[in-house]
Amino acid sequence: MQRIVQATLLPWLLLPLICDGPAEAQVMLSPAFQEANQAAVAVNREPAIKAIRLHAAGEPDPALRYRFWPAVRDRRNASPHPFVSRALLLATQAAAEARARDLNFVTSYERISDLPLDRVASDEVRQFLDQYGTTALTQLSEIDCLMDTTYDLQIEGRSLSEIVNILLPEVQESRQLARLLAVRARLAIAEKRWDDLVTDVRTGFRLSEIIGDLGPTLTSKLVGNAIASVMLAVVGEAIQQPECPNLYWALASVQGQNLFQVDEAIELEISNIVNVLDVGKHQRIAGDADEARYRLIFMVEQIGQLDSDSSGRGLAAPIARLIAGLYVVAMAEPSRDLLAASAEHAGDVTALSISETVLRATQLRLVRTRDDWLKWMILPAELEIDLEEKLWANRLDLRTADAASIIGWGTFLPLLQASRTASQRPIQQYHLWMTMEAMRMHAADSGELPQSLDQLHPVPALHDSIARGPFLYQRTSATTATLTHAQRWSGDREATMSIELIRNESR
Repeated sequence: MQRIVQATLLPWLLLPLICDGPAEAQVMLSPAFQEANQAAVAVNREPAIKAIRLHAAGEPDPALRYRFWPAVRDRRNASPHPFVSRALLLATQAAAEARARDLNFVTSYERISDLPLDRVASDEVRQFLDQYGTTALTQLSEIDCLMDTTYDLQIEGRSLSEIVNILLPEVQESRQLARLLAVRARLAIAEKRWDDLVTDVRTGFRLSEIIGDLGPTLTSKLVGNAIASVMLAVVGEAIQQPECPNLYWALASVQGQNLFQVDEAIELEISNIVNVLDVGKHQRIAGDADEARYRLIFMVEQIGQLDSDSSGRGLAAPIARLIAGLYVVAMAEPSRDLLAASAEHAGDVTALSISETVLRATQLRLVRTRDDWLKWMILPAELEIDLEEKLWANRLDLRTADAASIIGWGTFLPLLQASRTASQRPIQQYHLWMTMEAMRMHAADSGELPQSLDQLHPVPALHDSIARGPFLYQRTSATTATLTHAQRWSGDREATMSIELIRNESR
């Protein structure tokens, strides 16, 4: 009878509570899933580059005259957070004062950001910055060389629902600072103030790291990546201007692979799910069935709160107890078999109550599911592991699914896939702009585009981080070529761009 319940009733009983399907499970884990989707939308809305016009530009003199990351000699082990907080407060106050005069920051920003570059150097843009950004960005400029990004939100020891519901207003409001920086940087491009451009972009990348290190939560990291993507869009616009200096080494100074990395944040988010049972915090006291039942009911209540309605009401206590009881009945025999086959738990099986057995078996399955996916992420990147293939090897079989496998499939896998995919987009853009700058440096020496990317001189191209290989490049003449990158999202139809080298223009 237990086998029949396990195979039929239990998965469908728990599935609406734990996993309404991958899309719903994303919202259950944390707001980070919503941030991943928002980041993808933000990238989708960024105007696609259909044609790139490049102008030859050799290496700056000295080579590291321009840097998008502070030099080691300039860095200070001090916190930037007081200045970020002051900038956020001043920007928020400016927006509130504007609303009192029936002005709207978002509406004004969208109009300003849509202006072509030849119309950016205008009184309208300067007035926008004076109204919304001057005082805030003055404070933000102080973060440049302050490298201690520690920001302890004391999330250790909190329940899963408490972690999910923690408010991060500083993360959300930081987007406004990034927008203000982008507007001011575009104005610097239009006015050919290259030093000011570099300063604003560097501040933006620093803000990206600072926001990404808040928490630590995946929400923070993805918003940090979105801020960096805003700065990369500005760089892409700058390098197409005739008098823009070559920014290859400025980009290289950022070490973008580290800036955009989300693997540690993913592991922490997943650990929050595994810790929902808190089994490791309790001594193994044989016969402590009451404690085990409490932990199982607590698990069901936590999951119910994550899937609560708009009123914030989760499962009623009697329903949680009923579901936990059915779960114990259904999983008693397979849980005992699982623990008996485990070297770590085999000696405990005969002394454990049924509730303890199910509790510890569920925790073991959760840990195994987590580790089976995370283990591939810690291997060196040069091994080029097909992570998606490894993840999909652990498929969910609803005929034998328990709480651990449903949580793992419905929550871990969407988290890993969505977050890693979102993080690869800015890395790809970062590598693309470095490759374009390598072409401009090559053209300064040779007067033409390279025959192939592996013939670039004097600096190399970078690889497509999504394709895990070179960008696809084809020269059609000495001054024209096409370059194709891997699709950034399903249905991306603008992955191929044309490149034109503009000759004989004064610099």
